[in-house]
Amino acid sequence: KGASNCLDLGCGPGQLTVEVAKAASLEVTGLDYEPEAIDLAEQYTKEQGMVSKMHWVAADVHALPFADNSFDVIMSRGSIFFWRDQALALREIMRVLKPGGWAFLGGGGGRSLSQEEAQRAGPPRSESAARRFNFPNPLDNVPALMARAGIADYRHITEGGSWIEFRKPAAPAKAD
Repeated sequence: KGASNCLDLGCGPGQLTVEVAKAASLEVTGLDYEPEAIDLAEQYTKEQGMVSKMHWVAADVHALPFADNSFDVIMSRGSIFFWRDQALALREIMRVLKPGGWAFLGGGGGRSLSQEEAQRAGPPRSESAARRFNFPNPLDNVPALMARAGIADYRHITEGGSWIEFRKPAAPAKAD
């Protein structure tokens, strides 16, 4: 509530990014390291008639090209496992979050995935199958990662995947 914009990190061809813009009254920016993914996202946006609510940026999560305190919500589904320096990226995310803003990062179906949706997606992966997928940078030690990033207040949610949720502290009230 009260959010006006959202940043989707690792947006790929933009399907989830566009769906967020459709579902919420937010301006949404998709960022991906690969310029080709941004080209596909721009094409998809036109096909969906969502050009006025969308922005696309080819950039690196480790050096976000946005001013401090720019976004109310930052999300990423699936890209954190590929960030070469997750702690640096998390510090960048905290920098560009507005005071009081939320970040939701991770991978998997999510805890809100209904049983019907999960069945349509196929059988759940066994733990051994998940290990065989071989993400280059899995979220093995979230407490240590968050400590390196300087983020003390967070939740690590393992229901429906591996997700990190945190909020940038609100700005202190100004004295009169």
